[in-house]
Amino acid sequence: MADFLYLTVQARRSERYGRALREDGEIYYTFYGDGSFLGRSAVDVNTKRALLCRLVALTDQASLSGWDQQAHSQLVGIGRQLFTLAVPDHVRDRAFDPRDPLPIALDVQDHDIPWELLHDGEAFLAQRHAFGRKVIGPAQNPRTGRHAVKVVVVGDPTGDLDGARDESQAVEARCRSVLNHLTEAYEIASEVVLLQGDEATKDAVLLDLLMDPAEPIDIFHFAGHAHSDPRNPDHSGLTLADSDLRAFEARSIGSTPLVFVNGCRAAQPADSSITFGAVSGIASEFVTGGAQGYIAPLWPVSDQVARNFAETFYDLVIGGETIGGALLATKRALDDPDALAYVFFGDVGERLPIFSPQLTTGPYVNDLGIHRIIETEREFHALELLAVNDLPWVLWDAEDILAWTSRIPIDQLRRGVVARSLLEYVQEFGRKIKAGEKRFVCILNASTLQSYLAHRGWGRWQALATELDKYLALSNVTLILAFPHKSEIEEIELVSKSAEIPPSPLESVYVFNKQTRFEQSHLTYNLFEDYNPEMISHYWERFGDLIRQSLTVYHGVDEAAILSTAGSATINAETRTMLHALAKEAFGDG
Repeated sequence: MADFLYLTVQARRSERYGRALREDGEIYYTFYGDGSFLGRSAVDVNTKRALLCRLVALTDQASLSGWDQQAHSQLVGIGRQLFTLAVPDHVRDRAFDPRDPLPIALDVQDHDIPWELLHDGEAFLAQRHAFGRKVIGPAQNPRTGRHAVKVVVVGDPTGDLDGARDESQAVEARCRSVLNHLTEAYEIASEVVLLQGDEATKDAVLLDLLMDPAEPIDIFHFAGHAHSDPRNPDHSGLTLADSDLRAFEARSIGSTPLVFVNGCRAAQPADSSITFGAVSGIASEFVTGGAQGYIAPLWPVSDQVARNFAETFYDLVIGGETIGGALLATKRALDDPDALAYVFFGDVGERLPIFSPQLTTGPYVNDLGIHRIIETEREFHALELLAVNDLPWVLWDAEDILAWTSRIPIDQLRRGVVARSLLEYVQEFGRKIKAGEKRFVCILNASTLQSYLAHRGWGRWQALATELDKYLALSNVTLILAFPHKSEIEEIELVSKSAEIPPSPLESVYVFNKQTRFEQSHLTYNLFEDYNPEMISHYWERFGDLIRQSLTVYHGVDEAAILSTAGSATINAETRTMLHALAKEAFGDG
């Protein structure tokens, strides 16, 4: 996904009391973007309270009579006033630029303000930016990829909400449908559990499902009554058939599900004071307990919107979209103010665990990781920089693909899916390179390539030589042969939307595919999803160093030569000569 902005909003309250002993004062907001100071504002406590009271009254009325044009205009007006009062001009330009609406990881100390509902005069921020609110909690172990998807849907436990019952049935059907497509594509196991009415007891939901670590849940959807207890936030919770699942019990879940609660004001803090980083009530408790995230509305939304929102969202997120991206797309798709009510507590860039590739015991990613790499290269398709020890994928034949996929520790059916994906990749990206749609620079390891030729034999060399000649004749291709001091070189892959060399960090991404070094960190492993400009620059420097070392055996060329047509032709001509020399050493005179 695109880069995101980590927006921190600190809140400091200055209190004083008037003659009527009414609480007065100001709240000072300090904004930081990715750690850098952006600006500061001050909002009168009573003005803030008045606007929030108007918002509550407006949404309460709309939940009874629906949204008409006047009510919608009032919602826009409140959003504009909050935006004008709370957000300084410089912050508007840096954080909320409509020309570059980045996803926003929102770390705020005042969760009372509906930041997503702020309106910049043209649109609500929630219709421009993907938001994910951060909450304070203990550090979680990195979530790893999974090979199955389990969805639990709880609907109308109290038996008095026909809309919630209809919604839960629709969500179950939609999830089953989308998961069937996922199963067909990747042979992924899936399960959807639906509990309604008397079935949705506390024992069944909490003990048998949420607290069972042997059967981890990916999605927990609840449609029913949710409530807040201002005097005892720990007792806020979800109403089940026989009792409440209370906030403090959400800390004890054994799974890491994405929690979606369609309940009245289920995202509201349990009190009306500044919470300084911790959201009171069930939202923070689920996230603190290990949930991947928590989604809920700020006000009671209509049954139809609640159902449509959930169905559209699950289509996207089970299809592989990020949680933040799926919420943004859903809000844009549904033309109803109620769709703006939904807020998300969690990481804006996360996907369901099934789309979070994990490292295996060997130097290979799983099948979904390979799929994500290929999808990324479809988006970042103008330039590819590779350093490999054998051959780039576009030069693999069927035997190479089958040998490589046989070493991935997954079942045979899924290996077949990987093999088909790679065969399609070879054909698709080979066509793009030969058509001049893609700039391709590749460093090949002479030592390991010679071993590969000796292993595969003369017939493979003949076929490979023919294919290599096609690439070496292209002006948009540069193949460089490396003669390292040790047997292997570091494998590096950079792809970019621009054909510029060196690559622009603003348009490029580092693709992790076969590394087993420090990239095992869960933070860097998914760099093909989470854009990181510092890492792009870092890997270009390492790639550039490898180019300079490799070109020392070439005659009269340097790093700048790969930028020119003539220089590339010179390099490719010498590479062709050296490749044939390698083959001669491997096979003698044939």
